[in-house]
Parts: sequence; structure tokens; C-alpha cells
Amino acid sequence: MHSLLPESLVSRLLDKSKAFVQIGKDKEIFISDKNHYYRLTIQTEHHKEKSISLDLSEESDGTRRLLNLIPALHHNSNAVYFIDEIDRSLHPMLVWKFLEFFLKSDAQHQIIVTTHESNLLDLNLLRRDEIWFAEKGTNGATHLYSLSDFKPRKDLDIRKHYLQGRFSAIPFLGNLEHLLEKTK
Repeated sequence: MHSLLPESLVSRLLDKSKAFVQIGKDKEIFISDKNHYYRLTIQTEHHKEKSISLDLSEESDGTRRLLNLIPALHHNSNAVYFIDEIDRSLHPMLVWKFLEFFLKSDAQHQIIVTTHESNLLDLNLLRRDEIWFAEKGTNGATHLYSLSDFKPRKDLDIRKHYLQGRFSAIPFLGNLEHLLEKTK
């Protein structure tokens, strides 16, 4: 990517200046900072027995999603990255490795993610105080609470106990048959 962009833009994207990167629906990446706006057309290339070029729009949702996450891997000091539904369109093992890589860095940065991926509920990846649950109350308000509130043992299978409802924060499904009923 460096060769496609002016060196001055690359340095601004990778240093402490704030930049915004967005993958478009087709084959474009939009980059903006305080003073400039760039629209780049992206084409990918796969190497197997022969090289095959594809427009970004022809790539999988997971490949495009991974491109959205790349800025967080540059570890700008003092940066905080918010990623909604980090598991969207990505294999659970890839999400695990992404978080593991991010968390092992020595840089001073933070990542806050939302997910429905229960495989990330693992004390080998995250500390108890880093895992938070969201539960909708009867009044419709969302309540947040930490796994630390439950004081689980370090050897507890968090994922298993969560899916059994021991930490709450599981959806109330109700009667799904109502979705199939015909309305009059």
C-alpha cells in the first residue's frame, strides 16, 4: 500500500495524527485527515499457479472487513480503537489471532470491541476485568457489567458457563413460532 500513496500521506496515517479509513462498498478506500480527503481504487492480486487480479468488490466480505481492521495493527501510541462486531464476516480463529496480536504489542494503546463470538470468552486471551457483558433490562435499558463482578476462578470455562446463562446477558428468544404466523 505504501507505494500507492504519497509518502507524506503514509506518514500522517501511521503517526499520531488522526486519520479516518473506510472501505467503500465497491472497490474504493476513503482516507481523510484534518486537511485532505483521498479516494483510492483498490485491486487485489492472488498468487497461486498464476496471478489473478480482482477488484475489491469481488473479494469476500471477510477480506474487506480485515482491510477495515488494518489501521489498528499499526499501534499508534495512546490510540484507542473502537470496533463494533469485530467478528463480523471473519473466522473465529482469525478474530482470536487479531486480538492476540494486538494485545501482545508493547505499544500504549487500547481496543474496545463488541462481539457475539463466545469463543473469545477465554481467560488465556483476556483478563476477567477486560470482559464485559451487556444485558437488556425489562425496561429496555442496557446494563453493562464486568466478568470480574462474578469473581470466577482462573481455570473456569467462561464460554461454557456464559452459554449456560450463569453470567446472564443471554438473549431472551421467546416463542420463535410467532415469526412464522400469518398476520390477518
